[in-house]
Amino acid sequence: MDQITQNQNYLSPSKNNKAMIGLAFGIIGLFSWGVTSIVGKIINNYQLIPLTIFIFGILAVIGIIFAAMGFRSRKAMSVIAIIICLVGIFPSFVITSFMSSIGMSLSDLMPNQTHKDADFSIDIPIGWSELELDSESKSAGIRVAFRLNNTNESFKPIISVISLKNEEARNLSTFAKAEEATIKNRNNFISGKNLQSGTFYQIDYTRDIKDGTVKCREILTVKNGVGYIITAESLESSYNKLLPEFTKIFLSFKLF
Repeated sequence: MDQITQNQNYLSPSKNNKAMIGLAFGIIGLFSWGVTSIVGKIINNYQLIPLTIFIFGILAVIGIIFAAMGFRSRKAMSVIAIIICLVGIFPSFVITSFMSSIGMSLSDLMPNQTHKDADFSIDIPIGWSELELDSESKSAGIRVAFRLNNTNESFKPIISVISLKNEEARNLSTFAKAEEATIKNRNNFISGKNLQSGTFYQIDYTRDIKDGTVKCREILTVKNGVGYIITAESLESSYNKLLPEFTKIFLSFKLF
């Protein structure tokens, strides 16, 4: 009977075991933090670093809870576990506070999905889904389009890439001029300007729909007689909030 009781006590989550669990959470978190940070630098993917620090922060909180529960029986082990876990909580707190101050969210730390086509690629953050294009959209030159799903707005934000092979696409100046004329004829033109010493051209405008006003930004560029238009659009009320994400997507666009 005593042997059975001892076995049950051994298998149950005793305070001693809880201290060990707390230490394990701290060590695993610290190890993954270090390894992923090094890997992130090697492959030049710095998104991995803050993401890992945040995950370690979660592991550290769990570790501290278990270490505190086992403090009475294994003080030294619990103290070591708590110290290791606190190493993770501090940078995690600093990272999340900084993100909040500049308007970033955890979704900004998530890895991107890269869409690759024959002549271009573009990175789209997690949370956007690719839309199925109908024949009319394809005939209009739309190559790919994505929609942001995690929003309750009636008009969901959209990112699209259009390619047009025409006479205007012989250079960026004529291509941008033609696109501006089209926008002024159909929508409410705001502004247009060159970017990166004339490599790209930016056009801002709005258009009215039943549910309100949609604000749009187009980034234009040309290569080998083909004009490309990357368009980001959302309701005007949420445009400024989404602009950092739109900008990140624009910057990821690459031509082959």
